[in-house]
Amino acid sequence: MKRSTFLAISAVLAFLFGVGFLFFPQQNVSAFGIDATPAVVSFARAVGSMLLALGVLNWMVRREPMSGALRAILWANLIIQAIDAVLNVMDITGGVVSPAGGWFGEAVHVLLAAGFAYYLFSPARDSA
Repeated sequence: MKRSTFLAISAVLAFLFGVGFLFFPQQNVSAFGIDATPAVVSFARAVGSMLLALGVLNWMVRREPMSGALRAILWANLIIQAIDAVLNVMDITGGVVSPAGGWFGEAVHVLLAAGFAYYLFSPARDSA
């Protein structure tokens, strides 16, 4: 898969999750088995705004040639996905989130982390 396609997919996913958490926080946190308290809703909206911004960023750089700036964006995405993958497992095994929603999120984080790592470290990473 071309890097531009992968970045477009990651952008759309971030945008969709961002819109969901920003505008429909109760429904989205409930899908993970979390009570939608006012504090949780407030935090979900903040996370949604960040995901929305990340989606816009990834969309805007999807066709850029490899550069220091693009490497920084790929690194930032990799760090987000890798840390969230670890936190998801902790939350699932600790009973914080429901396994159904949690394992779906885990799969998304692991696949995205693998993709960002590939485009950072693969010899073919310079092809957009």
